[in-house]
Amino acid sequence: MNVLITQAKVRIIILLSKYFALKVLKDVDIIAAEDTRHTLKLLNHFEISKPLISYHRHNEDDKSDVLIKKLLDGENIALVSDAGTPGISDPGEEVVKRAIENNINIIPIPGACAMINALICSGISTKEFTFIGFLPLNKKLRQEQLNKIKNAEDTIIIYEAPHKLGKTLSDLKEILGNRQVVLARELTKIHEEYIRGTIQDIIDRSENLKGEIVIIIEKSNHKQDIINEIATLDIEEQYEYYKNLGFNKKDIITDPTACIMFDLNNLKTVNDTMGHSAGNQLILNFAKLLRSVIPEKDFVGRYGGDEFIAVIYHTSEAEIKVILKSLYREKNRLNSYENQIPIDYACGWALSSDDIACTMQMLLDDADAYMYKNKQLCKKCN
Repeated sequence: MNVLITQAKVRIIILLSKYFALKVLKDVDIIAAEDTRHTLKLLNHFEISKPLISYHRHNEDDKSDVLIKKLLDGENIALVSDAGTPGISDPGEEVVKRAIENNINIIPIPGACAMINALICSGISTKEFTFIGFLPLNKKLRQEQLNKIKNAEDTIIIYEAPHKLGKTLSDLKEILGNRQVVLARELTKIHEEYIRGTIQDIIDRSENLKGEIVIIIEKSNHKQDIINEIATLDIEEQYEYYKNLGFNKKDIITDPTACIMFDLNNLKTVNDTMGHSAGNQLILNFAKLLRSVIPEKDFVGRYGGDEFIAVIYHTSEAEIKVILKSLYREKNRLNSYENQIPIDYACGWALSSDDIACTMQMLLDDADAYMYKNKQLCKKCN
């Protein structure tokens, strides 16, 4: 059970238990409900007798004014949704906006939220996600929205009703490709179920499914798809490919080139414990270290903050490994000196292929991603 309570009184409360939610329902003056019939059954079960006001998506605009007037008159109101969280693909957003405009407090009573429950049990990345809610009913509008998100590099979450599930799954497969998805239904209820597989697998198993449905969709592999597509082209075709994307010929790398990203792990600690002058000296020392090891023909520079970049031209994987080993040895030698501000860094690198054209931005992105992974490993080791 999820409750959103709006109060005329000036106070902040965070209620985390269903018992508090029941107390709120007993204490408020009025309960606004998405479906008064369902809410009445709940109230009768717990022997709660309160006036009910119907508040759903078809009357949300008019009833919001009614609720705000009662709140301004000093009454406390609880907003209850049937199966979900008020305001999240359920009525509630409009009355919250108007309550804020009238300096009325809004106090959430947390409960089960379908999209969060589905996401954490999906096994699909929870690091970054986009919540869409219900897709438009109109096929053209629905497909337009899916086209907007098809290359998103984060997990996608949508809600769907059983009677529209087949059409939605077909559109997902057509526009997003046959990705891995998780279909979660009837969450927190007796018939809770998770169905995992490709979109086609779900299509094959989705007949006669009932209940509230959440679909978790893995992020786009658009970048890898581009790499795979480019790999099938010769160099001249690759030039044309990038030119069509708006790149100049000078932006396109064809010779083997490496980008190395560096991040000083201890700059913040040095700034906090030894002062910013020591931090500036550490930056200068690290810049000198990079320049002393990386060949003069190649580029070395500060990328920003505690990050540095090196670009190695006409190179190979073997040469990059030699450079990094030399850098590591020289770093240890400098750190052995007395009164030396210790240098500690994480790095990541990416190398363009001999036969696949790419851009410097692509190399930068890949090197930065590998550097971030190595930095996380450094933190775990420490």
